[in-house]
Amino acid sequence: DEFIAQSGVIIDAYQYHVPVIVSNNKSLSYLVRKDNSGFVYNDDNIAKIFLSEIHNDELYRYYINNIKKLLKTKYDDIYVGGLYKKMMLE
Repeated sequence: DEFIAQSGVIIDAYQYHVPVIVSNNKSLSYLVRKDNSGFVYNDDNIAKIFLSEIHNDELYRYYINNIKKLLKTKYDDIYVGGLYKKMMLE
C-alpha cells in the first residue's frame, strides 16, 4: 500500500492541510507528484523551490485546495483509519 511505505508522513501532512516538501525519496516523491500535493526537490533545484515556488501564493493555495479535495474523496477518515489498523495488525 502506498501509505504504508512512508509511515504516514504524507497523510499526516494532509490532515493538517500542509503541502509536502520532499526530496528524491521514491515513495514520498511518487505520492506528492501523483496527488499534486507539494514540492519535490533535489540538491540541484532546492534553491529554486525555496526562492520561487514555496513563496508562490497561488501554487501554495492550489496544493492546499487539492489536499482538501483528496481528504474528502480519496483519503477520507474511514480509508485512513483502515490503513492505520492494517499497519498495527501486521
